[in-house]
Amino acid sequence: MDLDLTGRMVGITMTDANLKSAIGLHPEFRLRPGAIYQLYGKVLGHAPVGLWLELHWVGKPTPPGGVQHLEPDERMPAFLVQWPWAITTTLHLDTSDTEAWLRRQLEGLGLGEPPS
Repeated sequence: MDLDLTGRMVGITMTDANLKSAIGLHPEFRLRPGAIYQLYGKVLGHAPVGLWLELHWVGKPTPPGGVQHLEPDERMPAFLVQWPWAITTTLHLDTSDTEAWLRRQLEGLGLGEPPS
């Protein structure tokens, strides 16, 4: 089944190396070698190799753990996330409580609690 994810919210789990490939060397992101990261954002469109993601936050490994929230606007680029880079991808049908979902994801990955 080919599902159009445009306009939908997704969570994507990636390694540090694949996250670096997806977002380049953006100065806001300092990555730890060998770590697993959790991304969350809105799909802006599709490409033959993956999807274009408006990044809302990145869950970071411990220590220090927590979440780096981003304020998407017209100045921030969309990032191409290639399908082979994703360890898992989750589609969020109900986006009313993304913080609860984030908390479960971070606890499952051993990343700690999101900041309050």
